[in-house]
Amino acid sequence: MAITSYGTLKTAIASRIDRADQTTAIEDAIDAATMRLTRDLRVYDQEARSNNTLESEWTTMPSDFNGVRLVRTQSGDLLEYHTPESFQRKVMQGATPNPPIYTIEDAQIRVLPAPSEDSPLNVQIVYHQKLPELSDSLDTNWLLTDHPDIYLAASMVEILLHLRDEERAMVWEQRLQQMLVQAIVASRRRRYSGSTLVVRAA
Repeated sequence: MAITSYGTLKTAIASRIDRADQTTAIEDAIDAATMRLTRDLRVYDQEARSNNTLESEWTTMPSDFNGVRLVRTQSGDLLEYHTPESFQRKVMQGATPNPPIYTIEDAQIRVLPAPSEDSPLNVQIVYHQKLPELSDSLDTNWLLTDHPDIYLAASMVEILLHLRDEERAMVWEQRLQQMLVQAIVASRRRRYSGSTLVVRAA
């Protein structure tokens, strides 16, 4: 049976554990798998672009924000990322870097020099999205569509741990790790297809 939806994913898990009484546990396992894959996976399909006009030092990131890949101005200049500690030192020193620099704190982007309503900064933020949680009202997402095997494997790890079947959980965990590596390699190929990779000396 092809895994194409939340319902077929639940059916596939149930058939593999052969436990008709674990409906709630299976749904919980899928939720746990979604949270784990949101943390562990960084691939091209997770990326989104947000065009923002920044008018203050602090700006809240989109609700599905799960990490920045890059920030650039309208003219194409890349903003350099600084850790919150390094950024604060720049503030204390009265620095006015050009192009501006940024940091991320509490799901907000902080920029120096600070934009204002009179001097806004137009940027495009490329960021990683959280994986949408599956439910009866949202029966698929991009990962289930593109990589149903990854979703199944991650969910099987969670349900087998719930059932205290550590031996089978370990087998599925090993399969999951292989699948994640393959997905990341495929994502890199997509990102750099059509371009020549340049190896730079360390």
